[in-house]
Amino acid sequence: MSASSNTGVSRLASPPAPGTSPFVNTLLGEERSASLHRALDGLDAQTLQWLSGYIAGLAARAPLSAPTAVPTPAPQAVPETVLTIVYGTQTGNSRLLAERLQRQAEASGLKTRLLRTGEYPVREIQKERLLYVVISTQGDGDPPDDARGFVDFISSKRAPRLEQLRFAVLGLGDTSYPKYCEVSRALDARLTELGAKRWVERADCDVDFEPVAAGWLDQAVAKAKEALVPQDTGSVVMLPRNSPAAAPAFGRDAPYTAEVLTNQRITGRGALKDVRHIELSLGDSGLSYEPGDSLGIWPENPPALVEAFLSELRLEGSAELTRDGRTLPLKQWLETELELTRLSRPFLERHATLSGNADLQAILAPGGGEKFRALLASHQIIDVLRAWPAAWNAQELVRALRRLTPRMYSIASSQKRVGAEAHLTVAECV
Repeated sequence: MSASSNTGVSRLASPPAPGTSPFVNTLLGEERSASLHRALDGLDAQTLQWLSGYIAGLAARAPLSAPTAVPTPAPQAVPETVLTIVYGTQTGNSRLLAERLQRQAEASGLKTRLLRTGEYPVREIQKERLLYVVISTQGDGDPPDDARGFVDFISSKRAPRLEQLRFAVLGLGDTSYPKYCEVSRALDARLTELGAKRWVERADCDVDFEPVAAGWLDQAVAKAKEALVPQDTGSVVMLPRNSPAAAPAFGRDAPYTAEVLTNQRITGRGALKDVRHIELSLGDSGLSYEPGDSLGIWPENPPALVEAFLSELRLEGSAELTRDGRTLPLKQWLETELELTRLSRPFLERHATLSGNADLQAILAPGGGEKFRALLASHQIIDVLRAWPAAWNAQELVRALRRLTPRMYSIASSQKRVGAEAHLTVAECV
């Protein structure tokens, strides 16, 4: 048996006799309804129209009486509230997590709606009952471009009291920046200040967001089920018009190996920058994108940099080490799994402890903000290892370094025009 996507299928009682209406049966009773049907059977359209006018005239002259109460089934308690998920993103990671949250919630029977912060009608927030926000922090504590209006409204005097609201915030950021996850912290504090109830504790994710995000998503769905009764359709099987999109076969955690179709320099001789037009084949990956999306490319660290790490720390690349349930040689961890360039505060704090260097510890102290910013701008990890030597062991190093993450590039093509391809415009950095 098949049905269209907007059809509801239900189990019904025995059907009424042909030609009768369940409503007429309820109003007149089955005996009178059958008599009426026999009296009208066989009349032509003109006679039926005359009778309708005659009966309407009788109704106009008859005194009004209280209608007979018709017993109706007690309505089932179906919650009007939905889980609203709002995301603000610059590179797409917040959207990825928000879509995962929606899929998990709907798989648990919850009704959801998913909106970009730039599309969310902020005046509706005082009608919300359960709101989850997934948002990143950019640069020096700034919201994503599409979230500025949302954040500005919540932070302003125009924001209403929100005692009726339960909320949760998931933040994404980069510990390489001093104001790590500043936007999510500020939103969480401001919503509480407006009277909203924190339904799930805020979580802040570094660039390797999966370990923290996965646990938060599970907890957020469990708490949403406490707040919202899962949709119970009883004996009715509803086939939704738009089912939640299935997770694609390829993505951040299952990258697709793309063939480079074109690598063309588009700047002239003597130009200060080497800017390239890159065309990648998406083949049969099923990957799709929209204008404004970014493409993530998994990098590998240069062999020379890996050798410099091993040499500076006097470590053996063949040593087998375990992290997150995976065991690999140290050299492979450094080549393909760990971030070897950008500094982060947790790594620097551990290195300062191991080195015992007072100057580095002063930079990391609460009053060393400007020096800390200058260090992040001028140094990579290998520079720190050389400037302030410390005795790292291999296992501790693997645990302290951040996981390597995709490099995000704005897509410079429309899939409607180029089909199963993605085009990038990138500048070579020396």
